[in-house]
Amino acid sequence: MDGFYQLFFRKAFENNIKIIGVTDYFNIENYEKAYEYLNKLRYDKNLSESESEFYKALLLIPNIELRIPLVTKKGKLINIHCLFDFVL
Repeated sequence: MDGFYQLFFRKAFENNIKIIGVTDYFNIENYEKAYEYLNKLRYDKNLSESESEFYKALLLIPNIELRIPLVTKKGKLINIHCLFDFVL
């Protein structure tokens, strides 16, 4: 999975993406993995100063998607996205 996150965060850097929401169904498992990898990047001595500063400023937000059993008039399920902020 490290290869995925390496490319994922590299593309964020190349495209100057400053906020990323990591979506999972009913949990934050992939957010936790992404956050762990991002923390490694933040202190990687092999990166340029600009990359290191970029990763330190990058905001990663956990997003839990829930589907509720209600159906809309068009027959679509209702999805709810909950964004969390762990800063206290």
